[in-house]
This record gives sequence, structure tokens and C-alpha cells, in this order.
Amino acid sequence: MDQIAFIGDEINDLKLLRECGLSFAVADADERLIEVCNIVCNKKGGQGAFREATEILLGLKGVDINKIIEESL
Repeated sequence: MDQIAFIGDEINDLKLLRECGLSFAVADADERLIEVCNIVCNKKGGQGAFREATEILLGLKGVDINKIIEESL
């Protein structure tokens, strides 16, 4: 479980968010999730939060997302 990153927004996500290695909440998540998550995104669910979390996670792993974009497009 410590190797899992998870993003959630609602009460049904709470148990997994508590048990995973790195937890993200979207900006408009239930307050109970925001209290337990490692990182709270600035973006709301459905408005870019997943991409924001992905870019944060890649950055934590030392991956340069801008380099990937340049090489891919």
C-alpha cells in the first residue's frame, strides 16, 4: 500500500486515502478527506485535478513533464 498514490473526492475514498502511500484530495473534496490527505490539489474534480496530481507525482519522482511534452509533441 505504501507504493500506491490515490486521489479522491468523496467519503467512500476515505479508507484508501488513509492507507495508501501518497494521498491527494481535489480542491472541492469533502472536508474529512482534505484533513487526512498529504496533498490537496488547487483544481476541483473534473476541472484538472487529476492532471495536477499526476504532474505533482511525476515531479516528486524527478520526471520533467515539460521535457516529456517537448519530446512527444
